[in-house]
Amino acid sequence: MTQSQDPAARQRQGARQLASWVLLLIAVSYVVWMYAYPMAYSKPDQVLPYRILASSKNFNELTSVLGSLREQGSALDLGTKSSNAKTLWVLARIPADTVERTRVLHIANRSVQKGDAVILDEFGQALLYAHFNNEQEPVNAARALPGFAITLPELPLPLPAGHRRFSGEHDLTAVLRLELSIAGPALSLNLWDETRFIEAQRQIEAQGTLLGSILALLGLTAFVAGQLMHIRVVRLLAFWLGSRAVFLMVRGGYIQFWLGSSASSVVGMGLEQMAQMAFPCACAALMWGLMESRLQGHRFGTWLHGMYIASGFALAVSGLLPPDIFQTLLYLVGGAIVVTVVGMVVVNLSRRISVMSVWYLCTPLLDGMAAANTLFFLLGITQSPLPWLDLQSTTLLAVMNASTAVIGYLAAERSRQLRSQEAAMTALGRYQATYRAVPIGLLSFDRDNRIERYNEVAVRLFDVPAGSIDPHRAPGARADASSLATRGGDSASLDRAHVDTLSALNDAFPQDLAERIHQELENFEEADFVWRLEKVSSHRWLRVQAQKTDTGHDVSLTDITALKQAEHHLIHESQHDRLTGALNRHGLEKRLEALLNEHETLDQVSLCYIDLDRFKVLNDVFGHQAGDTVLVDVVRRLRSRLGEHAEIARMGGDEFAVLLNGKEPPHRLLAYRALDAIAGRPFVIAPKRFAVTASVGMSPALRGQTSSQLIDRADNACREAKRKGRNQVVIFQDGEQEGERQRHQVEMDVLDRLRRTKEFRDFELAIQPVVGLGESNRLGGEILLRHRTPDGTLRSPAGLIEAAIYRGEMATIDRWVLNETLRWLDRNERAFRALDFISLNLSAEALSDEAFKTYLLSQVRRYQQVAPKLVVEINETVAMQDGYMMKRLIGGLRQLGARAALDNVGGGFVNLSAIGEIGVAYLKIDGAFTESLVHQGAGQAVLRTLTVLAHELGIASVAKSVQSDLMLPALENIGVDYGQGQALGAPMPLPEFEKLAGIAAGVEHSEAFVQPQVTPLAGRKAPQQDIAHTDALEPRHR
Repeated sequence: MTQSQDPAARQRQGARQLASWVLLLIAVSYVVWMYAYPMAYSKPDQVLPYRILASSKNFNELTSVLGSLREQGSALDLGTKSSNAKTLWVLARIPADTVERTRVLHIANRSVQKGDAVILDEFGQALLYAHFNNEQEPVNAARALPGFAITLPELPLPLPAGHRRFSGEHDLTAVLRLELSIAGPALSLNLWDETRFIEAQRQIEAQGTLLGSILALLGLTAFVAGQLMHIRVVRLLAFWLGSRAVFLMVRGGYIQFWLGSSASSVVGMGLEQMAQMAFPCACAALMWGLMESRLQGHRFGTWLHGMYIASGFALAVSGLLPPDIFQTLLYLVGGAIVVTVVGMVVVNLSRRISVMSVWYLCTPLLDGMAAANTLFFLLGITQSPLPWLDLQSTTLLAVMNASTAVIGYLAAERSRQLRSQEAAMTALGRYQATYRAVPIGLLSFDRDNRIERYNEVAVRLFDVPAGSIDPHRAPGARADASSLATRGGDSASLDRAHVDTLSALNDAFPQDLAERIHQELENFEEADFVWRLEKVSSHRWLRVQAQKTDTGHDVSLTDITALKQAEHHLIHESQHDRLTGALNRHGLEKRLEALLNEHETLDQVSLCYIDLDRFKVLNDVFGHQAGDTVLVDVVRRLRSRLGEHAEIARMGGDEFAVLLNGKEPPHRLLAYRALDAIAGRPFVIAPKRFAVTASVGMSPALRGQTSSQLIDRADNACREAKRKGRNQVVIFQDGEQEGERQRHQVEMDVLDRLRRTKEFRDFELAIQPVVGLGESNRLGGEILLRHRTPDGTLRSPAGLIEAAIYRGEMATIDRWVLNETLRWLDRNERAFRALDFISLNLSAEALSDEAFKTYLLSQVRRYQQVAPKLVVEINETVAMQDGYMMKRLIGGLRQLGARAALDNVGGGFVNLSAIGEIGVAYLKIDGAFTESLVHQGAGQAVLRTLTVLAHELGIASVAKSVQSDLMLPALENIGVDYGQGQALGAPMPLPEFEKLAGIAAGVEHSEAFVQPQVTPLAGRKAPQQDIAHTDALEPRHR
């Protein structure tokens, strides 16, 4: 099996094995180095063996401790025994020396915080006492690199009277009591000739100072370069160089040697610990910066990033930890970083053999070799550390290696950037013609929000002189040397013109638009909104789209002024009567909805309903042209007489409404003024003069009313005026609301029972056919909701649904309707195969509930076998308010096989550009436009426009409110796909529709089924208006 492996696989396997051994070597060497590292320098005259005892006894108990030490047997070599105690007694034998010279005893351990030492002769007499303390100046001792040094007395030594002399031929005894900052570090007692010791100390200090200065200077240079060039890896290299310099100074004992007692303060110890922890953190940061792009998407990249963050946290807390805990944390972080570095290199080598990977591996290898060099010396394997493999030498090599790795990284990044720039320039040259010709303004901004590139369309949008545009290069691109050389002096003038264009364009770009773009990008990463651009004598509408880039952000500006004007025209046409210029019913309802929501000024709102008396006689006698003249004059008179206090609406035929909004004069007075404006003087149609009277009903607005309820109240008052004899004003009285109050109480009882029992016994589903127009035999239906009253009759649930919305129960009702509809479809799956669709109108409250939308998709998934028959109707206003979320919901329905319809299109704000993007399959046009077919109103143009738009987008159109057979030819001529209304079929029970669907299925391939002859249910009166699940019920108005 091994022979079948390809060479690449064998290389990866060999690299992994090599890395495993390297990992083991580096891990062991780093632990030894950080745990037992003494400063290695020139070989002393002698390394003294010693006995060691862990005891916290004071120095005045020297005699008892000395006995315990002598009972331990032979002296111990360095490293053969260690202790976890922080207070140690050490006994060492100083050999005799007959040469007259000064010797130095060097206690080589940087963790010694405090110590006492005594030199005894062969008789046990004290020759010298020394005390050293990191917090004070030493007595008969001196600070050394590392640790402390004691100068031994010269021979012969004069002694006070009563002391015996020693001959010099006998050994001396050194007894030391040492208090250490951390438990268990290695201790070395070295005997030196004083001259050689001073020279060695001077060399060590000079080498450390020089190396630290070099590292600090390199780090400062790298930091300045990284800041100027904005290169993160160079800044990380600066951090690594500085932290390694400080680490070298701390681990070598330089900090304590230079600072003395200051280094042992609480602040000094904390800073020293942070300095030591900074080095492994810097290693992790540098490796992350070098390998981030290589490990993109690899699981080891996540581990490396985690180590990067964890090491930063360890650095933050290291200054606050006790020394023992800090040392443990330092070992853990250092070992984890070693594993991480080696693992990172193994991952890279497993992908491909890279010279850069070898460079990355060299730095931890060098540090591991330095640690092994120290370990071999401490274990006695070598007589002295190798001078070319000490800490200073490996530091220089590691710095050279790391710098080379960073330079290689920068070279690779530069090469990649050059390739990217070359590809970008090639693409720019290939598509610059398209860039110039695209009918969208394009702008590129830098990080300071200054324009740096543009195209001609953007220049024209802001009225910048077009003569400053260079037609021979990519729009807005900076001039380069080659282009200038090619075109000579002419190109120089063009480049100056380009600079002038950029300056003018930056000055002309609106500051508030720039701030809006910046705010959108900060909040959402991209921007898409409509902006009104004001000009000197006009304004334009722009669709602004922006997206962040590496160097700033790009902006596209689409001129949608024509589309806005068309939308405004459509809105105006949909809300105004073409003949009189007054509001139509739809426009009045929109205006009422806005006013009824302003509860603070609700007492200032009233509505007058005006019906011209016997206007049909006028039309019959004088003709329709004269009648139209009178209607126009009625509106003119009302505006003139009522002024700014009123808004006039034509409700249809000879019926008008006057919306009163204001405290003064009293609304009752204005109602009589309206009557007087019409009946006070005759109308003149030369050569005829004739009088026209009117019946006026007025109703004040009440809290909680809807627009339809207010119109109905005013209409009822108008009918009462007619009943009483016409040509008078009737004010709607509160006593007439008793029946309405009783109905409202019934609805509240139903909702209370629903909340308690979760039973829907007061509800029932009905359906109204939706019939294909023309020669098709297509058939669909819309589910409607019915309220069964206590007396057993069915009626419109309009009031009940309004109350449910108010009490927050609408989503509960929608869930029941959804479940019942899906179960019904599932039961009749075979019978409904010939149906086009069954639609279901969901309320705005349910569609704004994320939990309901999730439930909707789950239920459709549950009944996915009938999902292709289901169409979810979404009101146009709801869809336009949150287009993105509705688009997601519709996308989820389409994935499950279901479809969506946009309902009441044209009834609100028509966003033509969004209709095609939202993904609906059906467009249900507001019934007001269908009703305009009867009296040849302006709505016909809107109906035709929306139908053509739907066909262009591949969407089926549905006309609502088809109340008369006379409408059908016009609808077919316009090209409407489906119709819905009383002329095509009234709402019916579900079983009755099942029979109708069965008939349609039986003649699916014949022409016998063109229009289903469906009559309204016997004994059931079609309601005037429904909402939510009852939008399709017709007629909606009187």
